Amino acid sequence: GFVNGLDLAAAPSQFVELRYRYAPPPEAFEAPAYLFWRHAHGQYVDGALRYAAQVDGQFHVVRLPVGETQQWSGSITALRIDPLTLDSGIFSTSDDAVHYLEDCGTSMATPAVTGAVALVLQRIAADYHLNLDDTPPLPSTLKAVLAQTATDLVHPQADPRDVHNPDTGAPVLFYEGPDFATGYGEVNAEAADALVRGGASFDCATTGRRLCEDALGPPVRRVYRIEVPPGAGELRVTLAWDDVAANSTLDETLPHLVNDLDLVLLDPSSAPHYAWTLAPLPIASCRTDPVCTVPDPIAPADVHPAHRARDHRNNLEQVTVPSPQPGVWHVLVEGYQLQDQVRPQRFSLAASAHRLAADGSIEQLTPLAGVREAVAPADLNADACVDRADLLLLTNELRHAPPLNASYDLNGDGHTDVADARYLVTQFSRPGGAPCQ
Repeated sequence: GFVNGLDLAAAPSQFVELRYRYAPPPEAFEAPAYLFWRHAHGQYVDGALRYAAQVDGQFHVVRLPVGETQQWSGSITALRIDPLTLDSGIFSTSDDAVHYLEDCGTSMATPAVTGAVALVLQRIAADYHLNLDDTPPLPSTLKAVLAQTATDLVHPQADPRDVHNPDTGAPVLFYEGPDFATGYGEVNAEAADALVRGGASFDCATTGRRLCEDALGPPVRRVYRIEVPPGAGELRVTLAWDDVAANSTLDETLPHLVNDLDLVLLDPSSAPHYAWTLAPLPIASCRTDPVCTVPDPIAPADVHPAHRARDHRNNLEQVTVPSPQPGVWHVLVEGYQLQDQVRPQRFSLAASAHRLAADGSIEQLTPLAGVREAVAPADLNADACVDRADLLLLTNELRHAPPLNASYDLNGDGHTDVADARYLVTQFSRPGGAPCQ
């Protein structure tokens, strides 16, 4: 807690010097620590400075230029040090408009994310010349923007700071890609603003930008191209859609998607890259005693890192490819199952490097002109040619996915199987499936 009863004359030129040592952990690590101060007794903090604390069993000295902050002035009456923190809090103004405090959880995440969305909407209204009351972007567009530009959080090994999950009784860990602890990562308002900045239209057919809106009708596939330059650090594409309301009486163990869309990226050699997906947690149940009243908790072994596969549970999908192969990539948005036949399913698509670094940014997300509405059924990668690359894509589906009921049903029998592969061979544009140029 605070050390009270102080009377420190604070001035802009002052600093605080700390000498500390933390007992050695199994493996050394760095953790954020904070020095807090206030000018009068009470609940709130008037100011704070963060420093990087080394946890390795050795003595360290850190010098904090507290006088450089606007809150360090006058008489300091209390000091507090938080030696190791999870760095999960948000500093914000308190309700008396004078003090600052740190808090976390949904109480702080909700207003922070709401503020970020408000800034994105302000940018859209100014740059796209839209009246947000009359022609707002789709809700799925804002969702795609936040997920596309989020900073992935990765913490695969426990350390002494970790809190324990009340469901599993084990430290909270999170991995590359989406997870149950951090979702798609930490919202990055600056990157979100950069993604929408300078746009003029959300129409995928005309915008030529990194963010657009489209719809699946028929046909059940939309195809776009991205030119990836050499040296790109990561290719990231996010698909989101506002699904039709599901039947509320469905069993909770069943997927509730009405219109199930899939996102697939094809690299220049036509190899498919699938979205991150999470294995669902088991439904809490009495695993050993059928008449028990308290269900078994979730075990740590029940929580698995995300893997790459077709996702048939969520209306948000994201594909990431580290160090992508330079050249033309194809982005496929496919209707795996469209149960609502009354209206087309609208969706939002975002692409490019998610960071603000200029090197390796991918600026264009361009529909294939003349092919967007009339891709030949057997031309699975939409390169205006039916060849072995299409057969590779189909056979990969047969090996790794359950029978599809829409996207790759080439012979019209309602599902995808070896018969569709045989049919595709008969559609080769060149003898033997030789590549077309």
